[in-house]
Amino acid sequence: MKAILDRAAAFLFALVAANCFAVQAIEEGAANAPEPTVSVVWVIVFLLVFVGICAWIGIAIWRNERKNRVADQQNGRSS
Repeated sequence: MKAILDRAAAFLFALVAANCFAVQAIEEGAANAPEPTVSVVWVIVFLLVFVGICAWIGIAIWRNERKNRVADQQNGRSS
């Protein structure tokens, strides 16, 4: 039981030490980070255009499949 408690205490100590190093590294990194080169607005615009193009392609495929299905049914072929 004592060994388990010793290992748990050592693990907690290691977590606290790692947390201290991580916080220090984050603070140093934040101080040395360059200014953003792209505005957030342009990122949002890109994402909206990207999603719009993906939706447009999906709708085009769906319409084409529906048109082909109707044409196949009119020609007497069934899938």
